[in-house]
Amino acid sequence: MPISKCLFYLLIFFLPLNLGRHFILRDSFVSGLLVDYLIPTIYIQDGLILLILGASLFEKRKGFSVEKLKEFLNRREIQLGLLFMFSVFLSVLSGVRPPPSFFAFLRLLLYFLFFIYVVLNLEFKEVFPRIISIMSFGVIFLGFLAVLQFARQGSVFDNYLVLGEQPYSISTPQVTRERFLGFYKIPAYGLFRHPNIFGGFLAVVLVWVLSRIKDGKLYVVSFILGFIGLVLTLSLSSWIVFLLGALSLYYKKILISLPWLVICVFVFSLFLLDFSGLQNRSLGRRARFLDAAFGIIKERPLFGVGYNNVTVVMENYLKYVNEVRFLQPVHNIFVLVFSESGVFAFLFFVSLFYFSLIKSLPRKLVFISLVQMAILGCFDHYFVTIHQTQILFWLALGLSFCL
Repeated sequence: MPISKCLFYLLIFFLPLNLGRHFILRDSFVSGLLVDYLIPTIYIQDGLILLILGASLFEKRKGFSVEKLKEFLNRREIQLGLLFMFSVFLSVLSGVRPPPSFFAFLRLLLYFLFFIYVVLNLEFKEVFPRIISIMSFGVIFLGFLAVLQFARQGSVFDNYLVLGEQPYSISTPQVTRERFLGFYKIPAYGLFRHPNIFGGFLAVVLVWVLSRIKDGKLYVVSFILGFIGLVLTLSLSSWIVFLLGALSLYYKKILISLPWLVICVFVFSLFLLDFSGLQNRSLGRRARFLDAAFGIIKERPLFGVGYNNVTVVMENYLKYVNEVRFLQPVHNIFVLVFSESGVFAFLFFVSLFYFSLIKSLPRKLVFISLVQMAILGCFDHYFVTIHQTQILFWLALGLSFCL
């Protein structure tokens, strides 16, 4: 087996980890508040992807030719991807705060090159079953961890250096609390920065595990523990999206309706402003972020405020003072791309995603995963902002086009 492929499987195994080296800069603060998204960070997965790319180039150094380069550049997914990357780079050049924008662009470029590696080097029928098997071990661990975290109502290791688990407890300021069986409980975080991210990750991967549940005890145990972990995230959106994915595995009528469902959900998500007056705190916050993003788009439609810069200017567009100290990207990946990188990046991003959906139709599991990501992406941002789910996103895109 080539070294690059061994490293690829190692990346899949380490995908849930949250270990990285953070570099806090002056530009990481907004009006005295340290914003996570503006902190340049190098994660273990980033290093593995660099090794994968380097090993792949070394393995193919003798096979390069002009004809192969032309064939490569003639692929529509590569053209759309390159145009998207170029348009994002233009937004970096015009960004309101270049350092965090440029560093985030370097990570995006790295993940795009990983996407190209998947497209050009992997065979779907060979690698995807192995991906599911490797993921299953990770889901077992995450399920155990979720149970322990929920029972303790806090982190288990209580040390970021142990697998990247985020230290938290009931006394942690602004820790997430959700109503569960009549009581307010802290959801399980797993190795992720928020329970919703953990839930979104499991919602996608558990459908993969469910598809293999008849193939052995590993998948049965993985699914049971993973499902318990999903429940303990208390993430309603993740529950719904997992159920949709699971039903799509067995009912063709649901499967063929998924593209229309994505369109309906996307349109609905753009009208969250109508719910801003509701007592639901989460919906109200999302609506206000959406309103702020629309204000940014109106003022800077061509290139946005700069990739990874939306949190820098968000407080200038929020209409409610009590939200000023809670700065996050708009909770919609499509609107986020538009507000940060402009209309061209938005169009190329949507086109690449749409083309991926079309190409993944014969690969039912990948198609279902992309639909799940699109739906979750209409109400949250982690598939384009958080490294674990961002890699999962580019992996799914790549699996749509590989051999």
